[in-house]
Amino acid sequence: MADNKDRLIGRPIHEGLPRRAWTTIAAVFLGALGLASILWWFAPMWAVNDADHTRITAAGQEVPDREKIAEAEGAARTPLGVAGAALLAGAAAVAGAIVSSHNARLTRESLEQTRESNRLAALRDSDTKEHSSRVLTHEQARADDDRFTKAIDQLGNTSASVRLGALHSLHRLATQRTERTEVVLDVFCAYLRQPFHHPDHDHEPSEPPSTEDPTGDAWWPHDHKERDERAAEGEVRRTALRLIRELLPPALPSDQRPDSALNDVIPLTPGKQRFNLNLSGAALDHLDLRERQVGVLALEGAYVAGRVVLTQAQVDGALLLGEGTHIRKDLVIGLGARVLQVYMGQGTRVDGTLRISGGSRIERGVDLGPDCYVGAIEIAGAAEVDRLDLGAGVRVAGNITIKDEAQVQRVLRVGRGTRIGGKIGLSHGRLHGNLSVEQDVHIAQGIEIGWDSLVHGAVQIGQDSHLLALDVDAGAIIDGGIILDGAHIENMITLDDGAQVHRGVRLYRRAIVGGHLALRSGARITGMVYLNTSVLRGLTLDEGAHLELLRVDEQGRLELLDVASPTQIGRVEMHRESDTPIDLLTAKGLDVDLWPET
Repeated sequence: MADNKDRLIGRPIHEGLPRRAWTTIAAVFLGALGLASILWWFAPMWAVNDADHTRITAAGQEVPDREKIAEAEGAARTPLGVAGAALLAGAAAVAGAIVSSHNARLTRESLEQTRESNRLAALRDSDTKEHSSRVLTHEQARADDDRFTKAIDQLGNTSASVRLGALHSLHRLATQRTERTEVVLDVFCAYLRQPFHHPDHDHEPSEPPSTEDPTGDAWWPHDHKERDERAAEGEVRRTALRLIRELLPPALPSDQRPDSALNDVIPLTPGKQRFNLNLSGAALDHLDLRERQVGVLALEGAYVAGRVVLTQAQVDGALLLGEGTHIRKDLVIGLGARVLQVYMGQGTRVDGTLRISGGSRIERGVDLGPDCYVGAIEIAGAAEVDRLDLGAGVRVAGNITIKDEAQVQRVLRVGRGTRIGGKIGLSHGRLHGNLSVEQDVHIAQGIEIGWDSLVHGAVQIGQDSHLLALDVDAGAIIDGGIILDGAHIENMITLDDGAQVHRGVRLYRRAIVGGHLALRSGARITGMVYLNTSVLRGLTLDEGAHLELLRVDEQGRLELLDVASPTQIGRVEMHRESDTPIDLLTAKGLDVDLWPET
């Protein structure tokens, strides 16, 4: 096929009729002419009968009349002449058709030749362009590699201005060549992970500094040049953080995020790639990733002199604060931010407040590992957290607060040996599981289930835990009851006006309430108040309050009872050998069912 096209392309477009066509035309014309001649000459003779055209001679004989015969033959030739002319015209038409067919074929071949020439030219142009593009791409890639290598070399330069230029060069490269963005981000993070003593670490030591902990406090540099160099390096690092934020894809606007249940996969910004940031061990002024989307954000062992801000951000993986992480100010997750999980490893320290607010979501909850320290924890403003889990030995200097329609979906667990300097408080908040305080926990200001709050589970306080008081404010509801399992409440358990505790209040294993269990007007305990080897200093029911059942076992002790009316307690059951005197109850007009039966 290619050879035929090459021959077609090589043949002249304008050529005469082939010999075969000329032969056909000549044969047609000669045939038509011969047939017309025969018709013209011989057909009249055949058509005229001499016997029909006679004359009588003088002798009385009948002979052919040559004049009449000639006239008859002439009359017969007229239509035959027309037929002969038609034959010749037909021959001319056949010749014209042959010529037209030949010209049409030449035209088609000319068009095909033109198209083939154009196709081959286009192929040559395409090959040329593709080759040029490959060459250009190769040259561009080589130039980009050279720029990248040069910038990496410049990052090790002793001059801060050169290092700044290298950062901007890498940023431009990542902007122009998006496939290199991830590599550039890794380089920025690696640069920030390099050893650097942040100025906030500096102090005048009272004794020689220790060299065992490379992340510990640095000595105060007495040399002005050294101080200037460290200040310049701080500026380079702040620039690196700013450029990192610019390279990260924007988070989805709040109104475009699906209103999915917790633990769903967080969607990726359309047309964007998800990048992880590893800033473990970095020393930073602050970290502001507001309105940005990131995969895993690792800050294990990092030092942040200011705040970590994830306002309106998306952290599609975990926020990892590992051993030795120290944030001097607040950790803020606000204004519709979505984070898969917040995990604080052993020894993490946040001096300010862990603040989750403004409709933010923590899909898989907040975990504080052993021996973490947090200034305060605040979940507010319709934020949603799957769970809040404080591991063993955690220290919270201030309050743990759930307020303003914030919700904890599963459980708030306070691990063994935790110390809380303030209180655990719900204020118009929602806890869908248990508030679980484990063994040996100290809560300096107690627990407050604030106004219009709801705990779907129980409030459980474990063995050897201490808290100042337990307050259930007006309109609050605890669905799963209050359980003191060997715990010690120094002051009162108070149910304010209209508060409700379902499934009762139970004191087990030598639990002690140093003050009263006080039910204010309209407060209600459905279920029983049960004293099992435990001590309750007093039980007070204001007018309008109600308790379904009071039960005291053989080692339980109620020291004081104050009721406005005996009908406020539906039923009283007491072991015959209980430490509570029976007259303490009967004196208030209560009927006491003693057990076991004698």
